Amino acid sequence: MSGIDHREFVLALESLNERGIAYFVSYDGRRGDKAFGKLLPSYLELSRIELLAGRSSQSTLLGRAEMTYESLYLSPALVQRRALPADLRNHAIPMQPHCVPEANALYA
Repeated sequence: MSGIDHREFVLALESLNERGIAYFVSYDGRRGDKAFGKLLPSYLELSRIELLAGRSSQSTLLGRAEMTYESLYLSPALVQRRALPADLRNHAIPMQPHCVPEANALYA
């Protein structure tokens, strides 16, 4: 995450929260025991969902089988507007593989 000043980023998110702006952001993640980026501070009151992004291609190249997870943060305004159920907050949700329809598939 080079180029992003964590403190400045947090201040920008604070400003968005103070203005009641709905947003979501993917900022940090992990692979195996290695974390990437800092968690965003709890005082921002963001809802964090950890998404299973899939097998790490870097680890595969190194002969390891590690999974990659990414954090998706939802702003308080977004959660309030969309009424995200409490059981989905701070929860890991596996991403579904992208499904491509067959070339000759017919649709009604």
